[in-house]
Amino acid sequence: MSGCLTLPFRILGCLGLIILCAAGWLYRDRALAFVHRVTAPRSTISVSEGHPTDTGARRALDKIDSLNAWHADSVVLTASEMASVIGAGLDPVFRNQIDSLRVTLEDRRISVEGSLVTSKIPKSVLGPLGEMVGDRSHLSAGGVVELAEPGRAVWIVDRLSLGNFPFPKATIPRVLERALGASASEVPFSVPHGISAVRIRPTGVTLFGTTRP
Repeated sequence: MSGCLTLPFRILGCLGLIILCAAGWLYRDRALAFVHRVTAPRSTISVSEGHPTDTGARRALDKIDSLNAWHADSVVLTASEMASVIGAGLDPVFRNQIDSLRVTLEDRRISVEGSLVTSKIPKSVLGPLGEMVGDRSHLSAGGVVELAEPGRAVWIVDRLSLGNFPFPKATIPRVLERALGASASEVPFSVPHGISAVRIRPTGVTLFGTTRP
């Protein structure tokens, strides 16, 4: 008698197991992707992103000094050290308008994000966008860095957005010219002397000294 009573439950259990197996087979790709996301080692963001700090600036200067004093061929700056160099080298007026500056190292490129104090920027610079932004807006930009001359580098911006508005690439030079007095999409910043070339990778920025062959 008890076997008859439990038979429907056993049948339902078997059906549930069959359905579960079938669902697992049909959605095996999603399941594998989920398992991979959970078990895959997480990348260390700190090797590619950094914020300017006083400590980072001191370490960067110590490394750069070794290019001259110790005649080293090259030194490698971390993302935080490079962020400190950029932050210290920007025009003070422009630097004071950016909070929470973050620098991301990419392959031959540098991206910068921060909170821009748009209330200090004349509405004429932003054009029609000036009526759409508040006192602060998220700034995001990216481009390559080149050494223009001893003691001076340029950040050639080819991607720029303010808030949720991405500027068309063709308009970036005009925006930078009106905002910074820059031209040809170049944002200048000062760098210590003794650097002859720059190579950017996600793991660090290699600075080559003047003794480089």
